[in-house]
Amino acid sequence: MRYVHDENFSQIAGDDLMHTDFEGCTFTGCDLTQCDFTGTVFIDCRFEDCNFSDAKINYVALRDVRFFDCNFADVNFAMVDALLFIISMTRCNLDRSKFYSLK
Repeated sequence: MRYVHDENFSQIAGDDLMHTDFEGCTFTGCDLTQCDFTGTVFIDCRFEDCNFSDAKINYVALRDVRFFDCNFADVNFAMVDALLFIISMTRCNLDRSKFYSLK
């Protein structure tokens, strides 16, 4: 497991982010289409203008994560880690996204 703290990421594309803990990080203009986030943890992170279309987010922990102007088309949130699942989404595209089993 890798730990990343207080980093800024800009315009990354399709990087391998599996099994990484991100805390206090900002992601801007990233193309994460079909990226595999299995087992990744995001704590107090911010995403702006990022594309998550068809991303695999099984067992991802989203703890106080904020999304602005992001695209989540075809993303299945049903298998995220529900423990401390706290997100906010502003002006995001959620077409065909699935949230069943989450409250």
